[in-house]
Amino acid sequence: MSERMDQIVQNEKSKNPDFFKEPVTIFMGNDIISVIAEDYLTEDSIGVKSLFNVRSKLSMQEIVLPTVRLRDLMELNPREFIIVSYDIVLYQEDIPEEKEISSVYLSEKLEETFRLKYAEYLKICADNSGDTAL
Repeated sequence: MSERMDQIVQNEKSKNPDFFKEPVTIFMGNDIISVIAEDYLTEDSIGVKSLFNVRSKLSMQEIVLPTVRLRDLMELNPREFIIVSYDIVLYQEDIPEEKEISSVYLSEKLEETFRLKYAEYLKICADNSGDTAL
């Protein structure tokens, strides 16, 4: 990953060693947080449905997606997000202004990332075997 991402992760780890203790976290900038919060708080809960669909699709391919934590990270650009397993960045994107932000888009990126990097994720979990990963 980029040197900037490595620096962000190391800065957060130095402030709080437990910050990256989750098997999977999506860290988001401010603009994304507000849109995602709206998606999760609507009556039909678009965000929850899209995340559930990802988990279902992946399970049919024998890929286990653990609970995904959603968090803000002020060091990210407003339209930037990263998908992290423990303290390893699996995916990073700064969404262009012309592209709409949505929980469905984040879910698609989560699915794509897990499909492509599942072996890497399993290795990260094994390296962090003191934590409950699956």
